[in-house]
Amino acid sequence: MLVDPLAETRRIKRLGALKAGFVYDPPLRELKVGDYRVYYNVVEQAHTVYVHAIRYKPPHMTTEEVLR
Repeated sequence: MLVDPLAETRRIKRLGALKAGFVYDPPLRELKVGDYRVYYNVVEQAHTVYVHAIRYKPPHMTTEEVLR
């Protein structure tokens, strides 16, 4: 299955620039996979997706709390 990493869907959203516990080039994107979140950015010119973190996100936590 091919997925467009730049598309905004119910499972993929653009977060922009957030404070995170890792270094990245904005915009940061989030892919929702069950109770986990994949945080990544895309370099379109190189056709490359960089995954920066995969984190468990309980329902009571915000994205900012998960990224710390």
